[in-house]
Amino acid sequence: MPSEISIDEQIKEVKREIGMRRRVYPKWNGGVMSEKQQYQIRVMEAVLASLEKIKAETSAPLFD
Repeated sequence: MPSEISIDEQIKEVKREIGMRRRVYPKWNGGVMSEKQQYQIRVMEAVLASLEKIKAETSAPLFD
């Protein structure tokens, strides 16, 4: 179930996926990425940013 996967594990997996796409996509197209592939990486980077924001907000102390 998704609720059993920690935010840290989700962040780690998204980072792995982004890295894999950066390595693999150019190989599929003779050394360049298509606009669609670049877009897909930007989407994953946005997912990563969202997860990191959620992590920061949920782990921040309530009172300073």
